[in-house]
Amino acid sequence: MHTQNRMQQAALLQQQRLVLSDFYEPKKPEPEPAPRVVPVGSVEMAKDRWNRSGGEHPHSI
Repeated sequence: MHTQNRMQQAALLQQQRLVLSDFYEPKKPEPEPAPRVVPVGSVEMAKDRWNRSGGEHPHSI
């Protein structure tokens, strides 16, 4: 019976040590995924040109 108690105590202490070590020394977070690069279509390129020109037609001056 004494041996059983000691084994149970050892198991509980081991569990507590694991919980506390995870709490005080958390695992490093996973690195964030790399941003997805999507090719820009001609419509998006036209929008960007429009926005850079201040919203005016480039040949309206």
